[in-house]
Amino acid sequence: MISRRSLLRLMGMGAAPSILRPRTAFANTAPKRCIVLFTQHGPWYEGWKMRQGNRPEDQHWTFSLPNIQSEFSQSLQPLFPFRDRMVVVDGLGLLSAEVDASGLRHELGQAHALTGAYMNLLGGVPLSTAPSIDQIIASQISSPQQIPSLVYGIGEPPISVNYSGPMQLLPMTTDPLQAYQSMFGTSIAEGGDFSALQAQQIKILQANERQYDVMAQKLGSDGKRKLSTHRDLLHDLSIRLEGLEERRAQCSTFDLIGVDPDSIPESRFGYESAYSSFVHLVASAFHCDLSRVATLHLGQLSGEMVLGEFVDIHNNYAHEIWIDDDAARAMTLYYRMHAEHMAQLASMLDGLIDPFGDGAQTLLDNTMIVWVGELGDGAHGFDRWPAVVVGGNGFSSFRYGQYVYHPSNIPIFGKGWYEPLPGMAQPHQKLFVSMAQQFGMDTDTIGEAFLPGDDGSTIDCRGPLEGLV
Repeated sequence: MISRRSLLRLMGMGAAPSILRPRTAFANTAPKRCIVLFTQHGPWYEGWKMRQGNRPEDQHWTFSLPNIQSEFSQSLQPLFPFRDRMVVVDGLGLLSAEVDASGLRHELGQAHALTGAYMNLLGGVPLSTAPSIDQIIASQISSPQQIPSLVYGIGEPPISVNYSGPMQLLPMTTDPLQAYQSMFGTSIAEGGDFSALQAQQIKILQANERQYDVMAQKLGSDGKRKLSTHRDLLHDLSIRLEGLEERRAQCSTFDLIGVDPDSIPESRFGYESAYSSFVHLVASAFHCDLSRVATLHLGQLSGEMVLGEFVDIHNNYAHEIWIDDDAARAMTLYYRMHAEHMAQLASMLDGLIDPFGDGAQTLLDNTMIVWVGELGDGAHGFDRWPAVVVGGNGFSSFRYGQYVYHPSNIPIFGKGWYEPLPGMAQPHQKLFVSMAQQFGMDTDTIGEAFLPGDDGSTIDCRGPLEGLV
């Protein structure tokens, strides 16, 4: 368990080594970056959605986000300062999860949410059969000399949702101190020179590569193939270590600005301080160009954190949103707290000049933050899957400042509280296609391309989401 003192040191409030920043830019053009903010459960839709006028619920429409904070929904009000740099997407559904299998709603949502692909069971655990959108983007924008992506968990996330390939879950780091050491090559608690250790690691990897030619002569064709795969992996690791060392060498130190521990209720300190630490680590990695893709997987907020009560948020509130007013209020506050988390992340990035930009751009200008979750609502629904995108002018094709609505008229009759739904909203794969295209990818398919409709039709999941770009 990470100690309060160690967290204070990591956030720059003690006599700890500080994190890094570049002295000079590595390139003339700022790279694009991506962060996925992934949360548990789902909102109470009535406390999350926004409306203007008497627009019909059975038609697609958009409107400009309001310039008055009180006109934002209660759940999304903390994001009001970023209204000109955000898109609220109200009109997606986890359709592929709905048609995939019955039961295991949380697990299905976790497998489909970032991949849009069918799952297979492995030891009773549903795992996706395709890479997740963060890894698809990482393969497009990361270089071999960088950490491909950062996957961090805050609190107690149930399982990683990031896939490097079919059935290949990526590990998730939940200890900020371990993440610091992995990224910057030193222990914040003990100090130490990591350069000599890393140089030795590179020498060992290179020596192992030289041994392969000798070993290959003694193996058959299948053995040579496996050996070649292993050699290529070690070669890639050697290149990455050398590249990271070069980037670290061009970084100087600066002090982290941490949160004031006196401003956080004791019930939230561990969760909030860990989140703040990871936000600083991601910002520092982007600032030094050590990585360009990150996922922050936020575990369940406790009843004490949200309501100041020792209650079971999952069973007492999330499941009861359609039949209990107190549950609806609780989940509205629950999502509002996560909106505060997104605002904190966006503020951090917007407060740092992008060292690879034009001198005026901030890190947020060239970063896309996408907030999504495992479910459409806390009662295990897959429709009205909420998505919020915050970013900058590096993604000028996105219609920032807009609320994008699509009706639930796709003929998949998903799970409702009292009876099956009359239809579901647009396939969430379309959001991922829109994202991939913003990162320069020439694709119209992420995850499943087609799904079977309950009326015998075929649902087309390809192409970008209408109204988003």
